[in-house]
Amino acid sequence: MNEKYIAYLRHYISIIIFPVVMIVCSVVTTLAMLSFQANDLSVLYYATQGSCQNSLGYFGASLAAILVYLFGSMAYVVPFLFVYGFVFAVQLQDFYENLDRFMGALLTFFTLSILCAYYK
Repeated sequence: MNEKYIAYLRHYISIIIFPVVMIVCSVVTTLAMLSFQANDLSVLYYATQGSCQNSLGYFGASLAAILVYLFGSMAYVVPFLFVYGFVFAVQLQDFYENLDRFMGALLTFFTLSILCAYYK
């Protein structure tokens, strides 16, 4: 009975919870990145004006600042990675068997991010 419950839980996570989390993360990062301004008050930057112009407030400004700091201009691709994760999770019946494809996409993103940083 324990194995049956674990199998049901894995199926529930891969079919319902993971796609919803991917869509929410995609929407949040898209809003944060589209309204990113370098002079916003965030975790990494101190602003003298005292107010955030980001549509998600301090959280969005901090998220966008961290993504831009880590990935540079490739940070604008991060929402598309979440959309890819959503499509990947919806199309495949068993997420855990094809996890290597998703990890390959993440590795490709990080490699392209490093190459874009060296291009400048």
